[in-house]
Amino acid sequence: MRRILLVTLLVAVALLAGATGPAAAQSNPPITCGGETGEVQIDQVVAFYNNNTDAVPSMIGSVAAANTTELQIQNAAQEYYTLQADGSLEITSVELGEAEDPNVIVETNRQTACSLYTAENPVAEFNDAYDSGEITIEGAGTIDKAKVFVVERAMDLAGMFGAAA
Repeated sequence: MRRILLVTLLVAVALLAGATGPAAAQSNPPITCGGETGEVQIDQVVAFYNNNTDAVPSMIGSVAAANTTELQIQNAAQEYYTLQADGSLEITSVELGEAEDPNVIVETNRQTACSLYTAENPVAEFNDAYDSGEITIEGAGTIDKAKVFVVERAMDLAGMFGAAA
């Protein structure tokens, strides 16, 4: 689980893969994949994510904790999500719409989101989409850009030496 464990990346997969928790959004937005429309079950996604924060490596967790992430899904019925994480990496709120002051911006498109949503192995699918540039992650300000850069390079280095799967 190389890059997927970067908190914002795991959130992106979780939002699309659907998985009940304390943080709730205003509604469950629709997602249409392969001609079928369903709802993204945000409460279940938050619970899935919050139950797996222990899988985040400490070098990532120390950088990614207590942030606001804006998830952008181009050409989707609901294009923007704002995710707030606390110091323990748990998602404390999910709002539909753009973030006022995000730390990190994760971008993808509806086709990639659907691939993740329907994948048998969303982690592998996510890693492939990230590696091919179908999913991008940016820090919003200078410090956050530097944090994202450092984490990505550390994960690349760890992957080269087999420390991350």
